[in-house]
Amino acid sequence: MSRIPIFICALSIVLIQSSCSTDFNITGEWNEVGIVYGLLDQADSVQYIKINKAFLDENTSALDIAQIADSIYYQDSLNVTVEEYDVNGNIVNIYTLPVIDGNSEIGFKDPGVFVNSPNYLYKLATPLNENNHYILNIKNINSGKVITGETDIVNDFLILGITNSSPMNILPNIEYGFAWRSAKNSKSNALTLNFYYNEIIASDTTLKKIEWVLFSQLKSNGTSGGELLQFSIQGEDFYRLIANNITPNLDATRTFSSIELEYYAGSENLDLFIDVEENQSGLTAGQIQPDYTNLSGDALGIFSSRYHKSLIGLTLTPQAFDSLSNSSITSNLGF
Repeated sequence: MSRIPIFICALSIVLIQSSCSTDFNITGEWNEVGIVYGLLDQADSVQYIKINKAFLDENTSALDIAQIADSIYYQDSLNVTVEEYDVNGNIVNIYTLPVIDGNSEIGFKDPGVFVNSPNYLYKLATPLNENNHYILNIKNINSGKVITGETDIVNDFLILGITNSSPMNILPNIEYGFAWRSAKNSKSNALTLNFYYNEIIASDTTLKKIEWVLFSQLKSNGTSGGELLQFSIQGEDFYRLIANNITPNLDATRTFSSIELEYYAGSENLDLFIDVEENQSGLTAGQIQPDYTNLSGDALGIFSSRYHKSLIGLTLTPQAFDSLSNSSITSNLGF
């Protein structure tokens, strides 16, 4: 099942700022502007594409309109297809994407600025070929307007030095390094470390997680792939993260469960999209620059690619277990 991408918050920024963009005037005579968010990830068996309307009403708050499904969804007025081309430019397939309610298929969308039920998505349920090129076509059958976007696929990549058979030797007084080879068609990289532990109080055992985003936009020099990328942490920071997220409790016993590493590689278009949206934050309305989009037609958003892979069930060396139990940083936590 596809994960909701970690980059989804950027779409909200686009919607909020679109009224200031010099690309579109969505307060004038009902100019139709689409908001598209789609990241093809060949590690997922199913791809989901989000397509909404842009909206502004001089008499109603945009935040109020965002809670009305009819105001942000196209309902049944879209014909959405994805064309697949091989390396020679020959068309391989044309896929028609059905609309589904994501709440019934991938779980309920968290409440927020935009209405969370229904959560309409367009579904592509076919394996992706990392060597092929994909073109998204969105046609409004009522207005005749067309939005298009295209992307290559971010390839799989090689993680170096860390395997399920090699415990992680993270110690308070040394650096710990991560290394991997960049993915073809990628530019930006992210890595999250999830620390899982059991908390036992009386007869109740609860599995808990501490999430540590090590970096979110580490860039490779190019997009050809195979480039050696490295990142190091101070071992002491690992133990301070644990200490800062667990409250000492004399009635609690804690046991280490596992570590999960989540690697992400994003395309160059996705990297540009995030850069632009991050640079917009903090600007006044008069300073805001045009939003980046790789879509043609009256549209904002992104249609691109990423690749995610996880190492799960990782463990620690005996020395690291000893540090978790006895170091001055975590010795009061009951491990």
